[in-house]
Amino acid sequence: MLPGVPATGLPVGTTLVYNAHLDQSFLSWVKTGIGTPDELFQAIGDALSTKWGLTVVGSDYSAVSSFYGGATPITLTVQMAGPETYAQPDDVRSIIDGEIQNALSSNPITDSNVSSFKLPPGTPGAPAGSVDTGAPAADTNPIGSGFSAAASAAGSAIGNAVGSVTSNLGVGSGIVIVVIGLAIIAAVLIGVAPTAPARALAAARRR
Repeated sequence: MLPGVPATGLPVGTTLVYNAHLDQSFLSWVKTGIGTPDELFQAIGDALSTKWGLTVVGSDYSAVSSFYGGATPITLTVQMAGPETYAQPDDVRSIIDGEIQNALSSNPITDSNVSSFKLPPGTPGAPAGSVDTGAPAADTNPIGSGFSAAASAAGSAIGNAVGSVTSNLGVGSGIVIVVIGLAIIAAVLIGVAPTAPARALAAARRR
C-alpha cells in the first residue's frame, strides 16, 4: 500500500496529478486528426468523466505542443467525482493511459505516472496537503517560446485539416494534405528559427 492511501482506498473527492510523455506516430496523427495536447484533452475529457468518474480540473504541456516526432510531456490533474472509487493512484494512471490510447488509436505513451494526490478534507487520517508518490512530475516548462508558438499554431491548423479531410475523403487524401501541411510547417519554422539568434544578439548589444 502506498503511504498516505487509506486502507479503504482513495475516496471520492481525491485529486491526482497524472504525468506522461507522448510520442505519436505519423499514421496515428493522420487517422485521428489529433496532434496537439489541447485536442487530446478535449477528446478524452468526456470519456474520463462518464466512464470512470474522473473530472479533468487542470492540464499543462510543453510549449512544443505537437506530439508528432518527439516525447511531449503532459500533465493532467483529475478529481474523483464518483461514484467510482479506486484503491491506488496507479489505478487512475492505468485508466488515463487507456483513454489516451483509445483517442489516438495507438500507444504513444513512453512513460506515465501519478506524481502526487490529495485526499479530500475530512478524510480520517488524511495527511495535510498533497502526498508525493515519489514518481517524477513531467517538465512542462516552456522552451523556445517564439519558435514553439509558430510550430504549435501551424501544427494545430494542419491537425484540424487532417481530421476534416480524413473523415470526408478518406486516409489517402489525408496523407496528401499532411504532406502539404508538413511543408507549410517547415516553411514557418525556417522563417522563425533564424530570428532567435538575431534577437539574442540585439539584446546583448543593448546591455
